[in-house]
Amino acid sequence: MSSEEESLFSIVALKKWFSTRTGLLDSILGKQEYVRAVDEISFEIKKGEVVCLVGESGSGKTTAARLILRLEDPTSGEIIYKGEDIAKAKERKIRRLRRHMQMIFQNPYESLDPRMTVYDVIAEPLQVTKLFPKSETSQRVGKALEDVGLIPVSEFSIRFPHELSGGQRQRVSIARALVLDPEFIVADEPASMLDANTRIEILNLLQDLQAEYHMGILFITHDLAQARYLGHRIIILYLGKIVEKGNIDQVIQNPHHPYSKALISNIPVPDPDAKRERIDIEGEIPTAINLPLGCRFAPRCPFKFKRCTEEEPELMLKEGRYSACWLD
Repeated sequence: MSSEEESLFSIVALKKWFSTRTGLLDSILGKQEYVRAVDEISFEIKKGEVVCLVGESGSGKTTAARLILRLEDPTSGEIIYKGEDIAKAKERKIRRLRRHMQMIFQNPYESLDPRMTVYDVIAEPLQVTKLFPKSETSQRVGKALEDVGLIPVSEFSIRFPHELSGGQRQRVSIARALVLDPEFIVADEPASMLDANTRIEILNLLQDLQAEYHMGILFITHDLAQARYLGHRIIILYLGKIVEKGNIDQVIQNPHHPYSKALISNIPVPDPDAKRERIDIEGEIPTAINLPLGCRFAPRCPFKFKRCTEEEPELMLKEGRYSACWLD
């Protein structure tokens, strides 16, 4: 998957800054602060590839995904979809493209309208987009339900969300995303609110659907074990910046950035006799308003030295992956 034709998205220097509310004096003096939710990130997503976007809460993962789908307008940067920059495309054009780009939301208990049957939930995108004849609606809804394992279709299609388990609700959300035959799906922590057994079922389902339909998937998670299970490549975010990206096995087996090392060191090891040095990160991820000088991770990094607090590192190619760190 290396040819230019297979590229779905090329994200170039994508930025989203939110202005904060200021007091009267600051307004008079022209002072304005910004939350740098996403700060000039660049990466690629290819057809048939699962790219995992990983980081703590507040790292900018969901904002980045919403920008790619144009649910948010970027401050600057490029979102190149199949060779065309859609970062500043008008809403009318985005609506036409949206059938190719769908999203699975994190919370299956809030993302489904409780007043609608399962059939109506899945049929709604078909009715809104009017891309297919009405005569195909029933067939497409039934196929989507079969694809996600909600059978018999006749039984599940007449149920309401409150009659379903959490895992079944998330399957309905996946079916709703599939019904328009998308090329690309954003899965925003789709298994994080489910129990362990159901979580594996949902991950296996996504894996099977991705292989069957050769979709590109941006999988958002804070769980590196899930990322390794599902992904081909990984992007690790910290305070709106990419700190490391590359082949998922290579990054997880031999991480370079201290933040990556700390996250990976905390993945549970199945073998109780296996030894892994645990790296603890002190404190919580800070606000993205008043960012520290130099490396953004430096205040929490156990390996920092003087240059880290003075100069911000760029992503550099190191041993087959990219890392933003001054350490050799």
